[in-house]
Amino acid sequence: MLLVEKLSKNIVSNIYKNSEMDEDELEIIEYGALIFILKLINITSVIVFGIIFGVLLESLAITFTIITLRKYSGGVHSDSPNRCIIIGTFISTFFSVIINKICNYIPFDFVIGLAVIILVFSYYIILKLAPVDSPAKPIVNMEMRKKLKSMSILVMIFISILLLLLSILYIKFTYIILLRILECICFGVFWQCSSLTVPGHAIMGKIDNILKYIIRK
Repeated sequence: MLLVEKLSKNIVSNIYKNSEMDEDELEIIEYGALIFILKLINITSVIVFGIIFGVLLESLAITFTIITLRKYSGGVHSDSPNRCIIIGTFISTFFSVIINKICNYIPFDFVIGLAVIILVFSYYIILKLAPVDSPAKPIVNMEMRKKLKSMSILVMIFISILLLLLSILYIKFTYIILLRILECICFGVFWQCSSLTVPGHAIMGKIDNILKYIIRK
């Protein structure tokens, strides 16, 4: 991802070339620019493949659910931005297609029951584990940890309200797209919260290693 790193550095240096900013501040801004560009590429990739496979809204629902919750809860991720984007795009698109295919065959009562189970599981994981940092960037400030956990819970509350609204709207109008988006949000929550656990770390590690091997080949 050397090209993206160069791009972020060039953008920041052109914007702040006349400022009296020190190197540490500049590095922080460059890192922020890099993260923004990577997320933009990720979302663009999801949009492109979502359109190709006819699951644009569903794949975006998964993507934004994972991105929003991950911002505060942390979790395992690839050490390569390239692989991270590939994995994220694949997960969002592939499971959106699966949900799109099977949605009509799953009773609404079963979907609601499964959503409740996922939410209970997710609240438990968030309360117990979040935020999950990385060895490279540990969160040592206890106040920051408490803040991130609180924000993770707030995001979960917002998601729960959104799922309730989607359920009510589906009951009233029976638009199948509402049910698909509901299911995709539930999957995004489940995937992200699973990534906070030890088994989730192991599974993502295996996926990352397989993808690393394929790309090298």
